[in-house]
Amino acid sequence: KVIHKLMPILFPRFDPNGTNPIDCVDKLPKKLPILLVHSKKDSLVSIDGSEDLSRKLKEAEVDVDYLKFEQFSLTLYSIDTLKILLNNSN
Repeated sequence: KVIHKLMPILFPRFDPNGTNPIDCVDKLPKKLPILLVHSKKDSLVSIDGSEDLSRKLKEAEVDVDYLKFEQFSLTLYSIDTLKILLNNSN
């Protein structure tokens, strides 16, 4: 997957074997307010992950608000920028 090649470039401390947020839900205090924000147009991360995390947080009775945007992207990098980063990383 392209994202796995990009993550170390965009986020040098990225660890692909690191902790997945959904695996930490049971360790969170229930009164900790969490805001999840995701866009359906996000070209890097599937919205399914945010929806799964939101659902699991609610099931664990953690204080979560989930904002899902339909029409704009929250992606920080354009596809052209990502292609340049990939080409320069070799």
